[in-house]
Amino acid sequence: MKLLDENKRLFGIVNPVDLVAIMLAVAAVVVLASVLFGRSPTSPVTAANDKTIEIVLEGTVIGDGDFDYELGQDVSRLGGSGVMGTLESFEVAPSKREVYDASGSALIVDSLTIKEVVMVVRGKGSITDTGASIGAERIRQNQAFDAQLPYFQMSVRVTSIKQVK
Repeated sequence: MKLLDENKRLFGIVNPVDLVAIMLAVAAVVVLASVLFGRSPTSPVTAANDKTIEIVLEGTVIGDGDFDYELGQDVSRLGGSGVMGTLESFEVAPSKREVYDASGSALIVDSLTIKEVVMVVRGKGSITDTGASIGAERIRQNQAFDAQLPYFQMSVRVTSIKQVK
């Protein structure tokens, strides 16, 4: 028996070009199915999402610091999957900056226009080796995003993630 017959079919059954096309189509379907339905490598390993997770978010804003917030409000990530948790504390302080006096000496003074904001958010979730799941979001240390509260939003950076009792 010849490998290719007179019609150029492999073992007289299928054309090699058609066989390659079929194999590529199957591979594309497998890759697409794993992307759509497969588990993400960053998804939590355990299903125990009943721990209380606390994250500390820090950011700076320009303005007079008149924020419309209430403790207990929902906090989410702008464009995210949903609510992360509730606002537990909100602190505003003048930002420190360096200025020079007439003699050229450096002085650290409070900025009149820039404020530093520290927010603590608590929600249910779990901590993994790649970050944390809190509420409907996956976050990690030093991640920057826009935090959304009911009446305003601001850019923040995650400075702390911990499990609380």
